[in-house]
Amino acid sequence: MAEKGRTLITGRVDSTLDSKGRAPIGRMSSPLGKRCAVAVEGNGCIACYAQEEWKAKSERIISEFDELNAGMDDVLRLLHGFADDDVSIDDANRVNLPPWIRSLAGLEEQDALVVVGRGTALEIWKKQVWDEKFSAMTVDSRKAQMEDALRRMGFGFAMSNPVEVSN
Repeated sequence: MAEKGRTLITGRVDSTLDSKGRAPIGRMSSPLGKRCAVAVEGNGCIACYAQEEWKAKSERIISEFDELNAGMDDVLRLLHGFADDDVSIDDANRVNLPPWIRSLAGLEEQDALVVVGRGTALEIWKKQVWDEKFSAMTVDSRKAQMEDALRRMGFGFAMSNPVEVSN
């Protein structure tokens, strides 16, 4: 959960991975600063975190670590083994993705990208993967799920006027 006063990362940028492995992220770079942490997540995207956010997320997970639970070793391997905690963002607001991170995410030079805000992180998706995963998504199709999540967070209102998300 974002701390009070923290700038959340929102929005969407359509871009292209350049020949040097840089992903343009536009204005979404502001909360990240000039260096960030990147992690390949199980859903196929690359998540980018401010270094402080990454450290806090890692510490929260490690604090839950039970040395007798072998499954936690796998979680920690996946969390840290598929991540780089010191990646640069250049003055043109491009994340310099390491080759091995690009490879794990299936990204190649000139791939079309979708960059979306996720609150305390941003996600970099290969556009083809994004389209396959979200092309049929509408606010209406997710309405009950979204209302339930909002209710559990203490927001007691119903959503109305569904709007289709188009590609």
